[in-house]
Amino acid sequence: IASSKEIMDANFKEREDQRQVTKESLEHWKESLIWNGEVLLDQSTTHHARVEETVQGMNEDTMPRHETIDNELVGQAALLGSAQIAISKQHNDQKDLLDKTQATAEEAYQQQTALLDVFVQRLMKDVKTLVQTQVAEVTEQVNQGHKTYLENNEELINNHSGISTATTTALTGVTALNVKLK
Repeated sequence: IASSKEIMDANFKEREDQRQVTKESLEHWKESLIWNGEVLLDQSTTHHARVEETVQGMNEDTMPRHETIDNELVGQAALLGSAQIAISKQHNDQKDLLDKTQATAEEAYQQQTALLDVFVQRLMKDVKTLVQTQVAEVTEQVNQGHKTYLENNEELINNHSGISTATTTALTGVTALNVKLK
């Protein structure tokens, strides 16, 4: 009986140790995931703010220049008279270039935003894969612990049956001897 109790105590201790290791693994994984999320959020926010500042700066710088150029061209057209057609063509070319520059900046912004979205989606997919892997490992450890418990419990049951049989046999022998001695 004492050895059965020792086995049960050892199994209990082993389960407690396994629970503690699992708990520590989950806590470490949780802290790592939170930290990675915070780093990603910080980097994403910083990059997004820089892109918005760049686009805003381009809009603020481009539009006043365009208006200034328009005013200067009108004044020059009046002064130059016959050269107005050539100057007007230059103005239109410059306006087209400014429009292309603004369109390129907007396209770059859209591409960067799309790249950021793809990055976040890939990161979340990787996080999901990591979570699934960790859960599978924890489940395997829990299942293995439970299997060990069942095997040890079955052995205890078999030992108990043997002890019960031996005790019954001994009591029967003692009772028979006691009857003979009376």
